Amino acid sequence: MKAASDALCAGAAMAKGERAMTTPTATPAQLVTLRDRISRILIGESCGRIGFRIGGAHIRPGGFTVIGMSIATATASRRGHGDRRSMGVAVRQMPDGVGAEYNTPSNTIRVPSADYGRTLDDRNGIVHEATHAIYDYFRIRATALEEEAGAYIAGAMYTRMEGGDHSAISSPIFRIAWEISADLVAPHRLMRPWTDAVSPAQQQRLVNAIAASPTYSYFRRHRTERYTHDGGRI
Repeated sequence: MKAASDALCAGAAMAKGERAMTTPTATPAQLVTLRDRISRILIGESCGRIGFRIGGAHIRPGGFTVIGMSIATATASRRGHGDRRSMGVAVRQMPDGVGAEYNTPSNTIRVPSADYGRTLDDRNGIVHEATHAIYDYFRIRATALEEEAGAYIAGAMYTRMEGGDHSAISSPIFRIAWEISADLVAPHRLMRPWTDAVSPAQQQRLVNAIAASPTYSYFRRHRTERYTHDGGRI
């Protein structure tokens, strides 16, 4: 889930009239530990193997390293200076049905607690949101639905690399992303047919599943809309 303050992304992130969200308690030390945990995930071996093409976008492994390093090196004194802000992490109460989100105006991955990132499901969510950060940082042009598709595929690839058990997958969106990821994550190119490209048919199937979800109902009605991208920096 990607969130932003503009009207476009607000329609995807929450329903009108939703209660105001409060910030859960997190000490400065806990935030430092959280930032370190998330940055280590993004510069780790598995994220270093996530690379694929979808539509006109090319998600490169180095993109996760850039986001991870930007998070690792950001400080309170540097955040918010200039138009290209460092990526950051914050603890926020999430809307119902949202595990984490990426906020474009603040270039921030928001998570529900300072302990987030300890489970594989949490790490999948971090990779998903970091993919949104990649689209933002590099200003990759794509519709919001196409961007969500790329984020779900990246999360599925990460989960597969980390030995995740697909039998517990219940989300129709993630089941499709999981199937697509099988073509993108191979132990070795010589062991089976291998590709780094999501086919147009695969992309459309996943986009349709995302559009059918109540979470993304806004984009079901506005399929050509894009998320706002304002770039970032290390």
